[in-house]
Amino acid sequence: MVQWFTGECWRCDDHDVNVTWVGPAQSEGQHAPINLCAPCVDAVERKFWQHVMGRAARPAPSATGCTSSVGRPHHRRSPVNQQPREDGTPVQLVSLSFTGLGIRADADGRTGREGWRIISERHPRLALAAGACAVLLAGLAATAVVRLL
Repeated sequence: MVQWFTGECWRCDDHDVNVTWVGPAQSEGQHAPINLCAPCVDAVERKFWQHVMGRAARPAPSATGCTSSVGRPHHRRSPVNQQPREDGTPVQLVSLSFTGLGIRADADGRTGREGWRIISERHPRLALAAGACAVLLAGLAATAVVRLL
């Protein structure tokens, strides 16, 4: 059963129309719900079937050609559950990279102490694991230096 609610259609930009959630958009770790009105859902469905029927008429790709696979369908959540996090903060892009000089933290483009502060506030277990890795790497480096001397 399709759940309809009042919102903005992403395809035709109509406001205050009945729309339904058709899937998430994702870019650089940020997510947004894609909502379409009934005429746009019909248009996308027609385009889908045209694509599928057009592919059925084409020959199968060669053994050296590119192939793709599709996983199991993603469980569709209702639009009510598509709200931002409970504390109102946006989802952040967080990364830790191991370099020759140590561990580099990056949170929404902020690096250094500011990046570590954001990561330790929002993801304390990740910060703890990164700290443990840093201690382990420092111990390995110290052991290597002692063995070489």
